[in-house]
Amino acid sequence: MTFKPIGRLWNVKERTSPPPPDSIRATLKHVDYTQIELDTLQNTLFLKKQGMEIGFGGIAKGYAAFRAGEVLEKYGIADYIINAGGDLYVKGKKGDRRWTSEIKDPDSKQKKPLLAFSVIKACGIATSGDYESFFVHEGTRYHHIIDLSTGYPARGAKSVTVFSEDPSKADAYATAFFILGHEHALRIVEQNPSLAFILIDDKDTIHKSPNIDEFIEEL
Repeated sequence: MTFKPIGRLWNVKERTSPPPPDSIRATLKHVDYTQIELDTLQNTLFLKKQGMEIGFGGIAKGYAAFRAGEVLEKYGIADYIINAGGDLYVKGKKGDRRWTSEIKDPDSKQKKPLLAFSVIKACGIATSGDYESFFVHEGTRYHHIIDLSTGYPARGAKSVTVFSEDPSKADAYATAFFILGHEHALRIVEQNPSLAFILIDDKDTIHKSPNIDEFIEEL
């Protein structure tokens, strides 16, 4: 959650070339969640290092979708699909049919669907990809999902869609799985089967977690 300084440094919507390496190294010194002092009794949060900032870019939309669903259900609405800036929260049915959605082809300029599916059970659906916010410099694409271990955009994946009964978890793990890659994501799902994913790597191979059929049915 302390990624904000490195995210601002990259600012891919305005940049046309990568930041200097020394700027990246200096900025990473301000990214360290262990330097947060949280007092749950006083409801206070203190950042120990000057220049640190927090942000909720990897979880806020999923959480917002979850809370919106709570409001709908409070008023007796049990069938809905909520779109929170691209993150979905799906429950019930659309009349007598299941809700449907799709995963975009990350290489299509027309944003054509790569895979369509119907939703089997209530869940949040979140996608992280390198094709929405990026710039190209000397033939290399630099996107907005930063690997904090390097300070540079993560490599190895083009798109990751995560399914979870908790939309905030879907949102958070979509970012994490994009950075960690297919094999690490599989190990996490094995330990936490409340998550499932579809990952498209940089070689255009589609990887699916073994439990994906518990959440969706491909069309």
